[in-house]
Amino acid sequence: GTSMTAGVAEIAGFQLGGPLGGPAADNPRGFFEHLSISQHHDRLLAEVGLEWHDPVDPLSLASAAQLDRWRVETAALFDEVAQELPHFCFKDPRTLRFLPLWHEVLAARGRSVAHVVAVRDPRHVVASLHRRNGLDPAYGERLWLFDHRQLLGHLRGYTPAVSFYDAAVAAPQR
Repeated sequence: GTSMTAGVAEIAGFQLGGPLGGPAADNPRGFFEHLSISQHHDRLLAEVGLEWHDPVDPLSLASAAQLDRWRVETAALFDEVAQELPHFCFKDPRTLRFLPLWHEVLAARGRSVAHVVAVRDPRHVVASLHRRNGLDPAYGERLWLFDHRQLLGHLRGYTPAVSFYDAAVAAPQR
């Protein structure tokens, strides 16, 4: 769902920057994840002892000094990958964990923020997490629920666009 949505955004004229993560057997058109941003998020997660699949808010574990440094590093990363791109967008599922941080960085740079939320049947997400990452289905369900609760909290005050993956696959001409 998120890869399809990012691909559509690129076709619509948004600038994904790069380098982007390439294709895989289970995603032959590619993941459309900005590698520098994904690596940045992985590094921040690791600093507080987490991985992408841990249902824990890393911002709640970081010290005030870490949060200050993360703001500076995230701002520098944005300047490096997107400052010159007027319609920059990026996709990285880890962004959910750092959305408040990105909101702060982008606001400080006078950049407007728009969100596109890719919605997919949770059963399909859980099956994908099991097939692709070996996550136990019950754990995948808890992770999906945690992520969506966190997402709703982070989007308070915003009006996101919503992309329904199953509907797009069923009727791509729309």
